[in-house]
Amino acid sequence: MPKISFDTNDYDRIMNALRKLEVLGPVMIRDDMQRRCAADFYQLVFSNIVTRKYTGGDPQYSPRYAKWKMENVGHLHPWLLKGDLLETLTAFKSQSGWMGGIPSGIKDSGGKSWKGSLDRGPAKTIAWYGRKLEFDRKKPRPVFQPTTEEYSREGWKRQGREALREVGNLWR
Repeated sequence: MPKISFDTNDYDRIMNALRKLEVLGPVMIRDDMQRRCAADFYQLVFSNIVTRKYTGGDPQYSPRYAKWKMENVGHLHPWLLKGDLLETLTAFKSQSGWMGGIPSGIKDSGGKSWKGSLDRGPAKTIAWYGRKLEFDRKKPRPVFQPTTEEYSREGWKRQGREALREVGNLWR
């Protein structure tokens, strides 16, 4: 009959690693990786807005709106009016886990023209005007959807590799 023997130090080391993995593994995967992905994603959205990655240059604004935007904001950059959207991009905890983007209900600073009247309108929720710009029927200026697709191709894999490396470190 075959006889199996093992070093008790190795056995203790393996059992300790398994206990750490049992306790820390679910937290690392469920919470920490989600949080890191959310932070990574909102930073990619921020970068794509600032660098105009998906805008194709300055949009064709009406001459009237272009004049208003230059006078009131100082540039024709799409997605940037007063910096409200960029300032509120963050990683946040929701009911379903961590998310990257704009938390629901946060309002901008107001003073923007939304109805073509070139007035300085009241504050709106930032998510409202994010949806408006992303899905406008006449002139959509998508940034969140293409960034989501970009992140699904690259970011999740990078964060997955990092999470696996951390799980592997529990064995040491």
